[in-house]
Amino acid sequence: MATDTAIANLRHLYAQMMGGAILDEAGMRRAAQGLLAPAIEQLEQGRPRGEILRFAAGSALGAGLARAKDPVTSHAAGVAIAEVQDHLFDQIHSWLSLRGDEGGTSFEIADGTGIERVTISPRLKPMEKLGLVRRTDERRVGPSGRYSIVWVAVKKI
Repeated sequence: MATDTAIANLRHLYAQMMGGAILDEAGMRRAAQGLLAPAIEQLEQGRPRGEILRFAAGSALGAGLARAKDPVTSHAAGVAIAEVQDHLFDQIHSWLSLRGDEGGTSFEIADGTGIERVTISPRLKPMEKLGLVRRTDERRVGPSGRYSIVWVAVKKI
């Protein structure tokens, strides 16, 4: 029964992605064909769930963007964000570059770029590791009343 539900859920996500309902159509087609279709096939062949997740975790597109024990849909989301991550990095970096030493908090970056804060925040630490941005010692009060890290651009992309 659980296998039937998993197959139904994967087929639904696959159909949405193939129909272009999520983000960039070309990227979603690659994700659907490269990640979801093989996972569905493995489930249909009765392979254990752990084997499917190991396949998804090792996917060339989704590697490192979801934990091995996360559901297959998390790996699909990792594939989807991988398709647009460079563009997001560029938008965030460009906005911070324009701000110079004033930089910005994740709230300010979201306001300035029009990208949702929940999309901005998880990008900042990887960008820091790549040497594109750095966190300053400055903190600013955000809309929630809490202090937020101020980020500045480090180098050109």
